[in-house]
Amino acid sequence: LPILLVDSLQRRCIQHLRFKHMTTAAQILQVCKQVGSNLRELSLQGCRCVNDNLLEILSKYCPNLVRVDLSRCRQLDVAKNVIWLDKCANVWGHLTVLDLNACKDVSDVFVSKVADLLPNVVDFSISGCKGIGISTWHKMAKKLSSLKHLDISRSDITDEVMLKFSQIPELKLIGINLTACKHLTDNGIVSLVKYQTSLEVLKLACVDITNTTLICIGKYLHCLKVLDLNSCRQLTDGALLTVNALLINLHSLNFYSCYQLSNSGLGKFLCWTQVH
Repeated sequence: LPILLVDSLQRRCIQHLRFKHMTTAAQILQVCKQVGSNLRELSLQGCRCVNDNLLEILSKYCPNLVRVDLSRCRQLDVAKNVIWLDKCANVWGHLTVLDLNACKDVSDVFVSKVADLLPNVVDFSISGCKGIGISTWHKMAKKLSSLKHLDISRSDITDEVMLKFSQIPELKLIGINLTACKHLTDNGIVSLVKYQTSLEVLKLACVDITNTTLICIGKYLHCLKVLDLNSCRQLTDGALLTVNALLINLHSLNFYSCYQLSNSGLGKFLCWTQVH
């Protein structure tokens, strides 16, 4: 990269930096070596060069990070050994946001290590994770008392695990993303909304739920601000009028591809909220 550009970033005390997926390790290190002490947020989303060694060096150059985006870094070890996390956590122990969405083979071991080593995480994203046991979720909830937002979309979590997960005493979520969790049904989601009543963001796109879930959302989630029901195709007009009071507090509502909702049903639903 041009030296003048890097010098300019340093002079302006840049705190947020995002690299494109084709950036090389040498380019990332060149910039972070010079401006890293100012950085608070670093995104390496999809960068093909990201591996254990690169992160260990970056942790030394960028000691003040609070947000790290490693999503789609498919060369990164998030399976068994995760030695890089042990080393980086010595510096990044104050991280509040860790995004590992679509990283390959996120494991029980990794989630457990995050719980042990990064106690200040508020927002944790591990979309696509497989085989995370209830004991690991218990440990995560107990050790990450600060955790408020969790993205486990496209995971293999089941209704049985969700029932136990939802009732973990230490777990007090504000937002959860369960998009495309194909093993979940009404049973699991109803358990979630009954026990995690502080939820403000709930994403259920492409989950096989029915009116039962929507009615329970209206009954229990009085703080809800964002509701994504994209492609929840079993929802019908029958549930709409029972939850119209819910929309008053929402900032965002997604019914895209809910084919059984009619123009008439949606019209009555929306008109009720305008009147009240």
